Amino acid sequence: MMKVSKINQQKIIKAQLLIQNNLDADLRLDSIAKNVGVSSGYLHRLFKANIGETIKQYVDRLRVKNQFTTFKYLNFLYCQLRLNMALTAQKLTHVHLRE
Repeated sequence: MMKVSKINQQKIIKAQLLIQNNLDADLRLDSIAKNVGVSSGYLHRLFKANIGETIKQYVDRLRVKNQFTTFKYLNFLYCQLRLNMALTAQKLTHVHLRE
């Protein structure tokens, strides 16, 4: 990993924040570089040297992580729903048996 200047570190952080806040958008190296204020080639080299992966790899990894987190949350909600349904059915059965 190369030593990075404060200005370049700020550019990397700006690119990371832009990516993290726009994962659902069409994220292209040239548009990210334009927002950061550098050329796409320079941003590519800077990002790869300091983050250890290309911007595309970084975007893909974050998208997969985001999808996995969403899946885990939806699975949790599904389990909660099934549990609530089972408890409701159990209560209804209990009430029905009392009658």
